[in-house]
Amino acid sequence: MTTPSFLYCIDSQLDWQREVYKDFHRHPEISFAEHKTAERVESDLTGLGLDVRRIGETGRVAVIENGEGPPS
Repeated sequence: MTTPSFLYCIDSQLDWQREVYKDFHRHPEISFAEHKTAERVESDLTGLGLDVRRIGETGRVAVIENGEGPPS
């Protein structure tokens, strides 16, 4: 997914973003034991078409490509 398409996706998902924020605060987890949070983040980012990679037990990183760049 390229940066412009990802940014459009974020803007179009504002209600979803608010729901996720509220859900995380309704169900807090202990530091370094955020297993349900990590699962939710991975699932949601994968659903947006992002390449998600795991770091340790609860770390998640989404890779966003910047596209081809300007023409030469």
